[in-house]
Amino acid sequence: MTFDLKRSVFCAATAALSLSMAACHGQSPMGANYVPAGSTGISAPQAGGEQSLALHRSPIISLCGNVIKIKLLGTVRCRFRENGYNGLFKLINHVPGLLDLKPLLGNEKTNFLLGGLALGDGFFLVKDLRHNILRVRVKIVLL
Repeated sequence: MTFDLKRSVFCAATAALSLSMAACHGQSPMGANYVPAGSTGISAPQAGGEQSLALHRSPIISLCGNVIKIKLLGTVRCRFRENGYNGLFKLINHVPGLLDLKPLLGNEKTNFLLGGLALGDGFFLVKDLRHNILRVRVKIVLL
């Protein structure tokens, strides 16, 4: 019998992921203070700031929709555009423990990669140099 390092690392990573998904931080899932495992809790709605600016209809268009479902540990490629605008778009991640965004800066030809890190939902913002903001909701699902 030989020791297989790759298999051991995979098993350890799978066990760690399973345990982190099973944890509920001591709260009932039906309670108001429940925070899913792996979540930073940042996705809760907050008054004011950039969120309130993103509630009006934005001229920025998401080519993958305004609500994106991503499989856990999966990725989605997305692009953004705006009529008459050739400048840069900046992505601002409001759920860094839940979602991985790469790159954070690009133009309408840039393929932005959205990666699901943990189960849950939240959002990120897309801003342009004209101060327009688009709020994109993200749901990380198991299947």
